[in-house]
Amino acid sequence: MRRKILKNTFFLAMLTILITTALIGAVMYQQLYRQMRRTVENEASMIAAALDNLENPALSVPFLLNDISGRIEEKALNKNNSRITYVSNNGTVLYDNYENPERMENHADRLEIAAALEKGKGEAARFSETLGKRTFYCAIRLKDGSVIRVAETSVSVWYSVFSTVPYLILIGIIVLILAIILANRQTKRIIAPINNLNLDDPESNEIYDEILPLLKRISKQRSEIEAQITEIQKKQKEFDFIVANLREGFVLVNSHASIVSINQSALKILGVDRNDYIGKLIYTLNRSAAMQCVVSHALTGSSAEDVLEIENRYYQLLANPVHEDGKIIGIVLLILDITEKHEAEIRRKEFSANVSHELKTPLTAISGYAEILKNNLAKPEDIPYFCEKIFNESARMTALLNDIMILSKLDENQIETVMEPVDLLQIANDVKERLSVLGKEKHVQISIEQQGFPTTVTGVHRILDEMIFNLCENAVKYNKENGSVIIRITGTYQGSEEKCVKLCVIDTGIGIPKEDLDRVFERFYRVDKSRSRDTGGTGLGLSIVKHGALLHHAKVELSSIPGTGTTVCLSFPTT
Repeated sequence: MRRKILKNTFFLAMLTILITTALIGAVMYQQLYRQMRRTVENEASMIAAALDNLENPALSVPFLLNDISGRIEEKALNKNNSRITYVSNNGTVLYDNYENPERMENHADRLEIAAALEKGKGEAARFSETLGKRTFYCAIRLKDGSVIRVAETSVSVWYSVFSTVPYLILIGIIVLILAIILANRQTKRIIAPINNLNLDDPESNEIYDEILPLLKRISKQRSEIEAQITEIQKKQKEFDFIVANLREGFVLVNSHASIVSINQSALKILGVDRNDYIGKLIYTLNRSAAMQCVVSHALTGSSAEDVLEIENRYYQLLANPVHEDGKIIGIVLLILDITEKHEAEIRRKEFSANVSHELKTPLTAISGYAEILKNNLAKPEDIPYFCEKIFNESARMTALLNDIMILSKLDENQIETVMEPVDLLQIANDVKERLSVLGKEKHVQISIEQQGFPTTVTGVHRILDEMIFNLCENAVKYNKENGSVIIRITGTYQGSEEKCVKLCVIDTGIGIPKEDLDRVFERFYRVDKSRSRDTGGTGLGLSIVKHGALLHHAKVELSSIPGTGTTVCLSFPTT
């Protein structure tokens, strides 16, 4: 802006100087031209007066005119010599100080001569062929009828004008320098308030009235921009907060596969400690085939997904392209932990295979015994035995189906979760009563011990009954002859704050090997498969105990010594 003002000021100063010089030159030319005319008229008048006073003009005029011409030449008026011409009353040139009169044509038709002969005085300005310049003529008629004419060219005027040009140029340069200095100072004075504007509060500035509307608009736009920036920052913080707190990995990648944004979950999943991967290729985080596949497919414009395995955990990669004006500007990559889902799918397949196997075994036995009876191949004395087998296998299959239904409902949280106060001591007594026959058959003594209060917890009665029954049934079935099973219920405290009721089933059975302790709660897992077949177990009892404990937020503790016995404790929180 400052340079523009200086440039405009310089241009205006130059233009002003040129116009002023031209005007001064024009005025000087007019003044000098009028002065030259007056001089010519005065010379003509003086010469005419001198000639009129001669006694014998015809003889004396040439000598007088030569003398006057000489004097004028000596004075060198206006740096030029005046031309003097003496013409008779018939137009014949009698004398001329620039040309031989004999070679000159008749001047009667000259405007100034004709006017002088007619009116006594005549003037004219025209181009002189004799002098080769524009000339001013003044003619005066003498008493004897002849005419004296004095002429002077306009070159003398221009000479006077041009003689002042160096002074005008000098004055112009001085004026121009002064104009530049003053313009520079004035520009600083004009620009200073603008440079010192308080843009944080535009309307508080005391400045030119012409700028006030602009400052008001700036103030309004500033307020609008600040509001928009605040809103954008708010949304950015919300977005950052949401992304940072996502359990899933979130990665933004540009069209060159470089990382634009990545949250902590993604870094943790990919096993990266540093957070300086912004701007680097995503392949520097993970070079697996799954990662390269989903990213490359998404960058071509197609959504892609794949499964990534990292340290025995499974993650689903979901990549979607981001479009803008028909172009792909990047992709959004989500990393979902599907380990539990993957393991559940494996368990489902194993469960389906185990269920098929477990159902096929009793069905095969039932079908075989029934076929023998149908074809009358059995001896009469064997028929009761075959019927008992069919009944036992049917009971086993019914028990298996019942356990499967309970376990499926627990898995899918479809169990009727009517939470109510349940007395564990009462359930223990009921279970003891129901297992008394089995205990007598196995020669196993079942007893109940109570230590402290309370013995009541909040839970689902049917599930709690199933859990305690399964624990006690296993303790009886896998016990030694003349062994014992103790159901111990203890009202105690866990830590210093949370109150709990603990139920422990302690047996003196065959025990569980150490290597099998972590797997006994799996579905259909049996430590001794041959013994389990003989005892009629389904392999789902302890799995139901585990899922029932999860439903009641109970803690399961298992300890066992092979050949000595097993202890299983359930700790139920109470309020």
